[in-house]
Amino acid sequence: MSLTSFQIAQLKKLLAGEIRLSAFCDTIEGEKLCWSGLVGIRANALHSTVALTERGRAALAGLN
Repeated sequence: MSLTSFQIAQLKKLLAGEIRLSAFCDTIEGEKLCWSGLVGIRANALHSTVALTERGRAALAGLN
């Protein structure tokens, strides 16, 4: 899967911490990342968040 510059930027943001699911999946690129397995959804009673998976970390490492 080739990543767009926006998707790469989103993955790099996830290195610093989790992002709310509602904000992340509000874009088509964010939704594609969710389906690709590069990010994972963590369900919570208050709000769900998105976090970088090991597959996502490997994809970022391969870019450098």
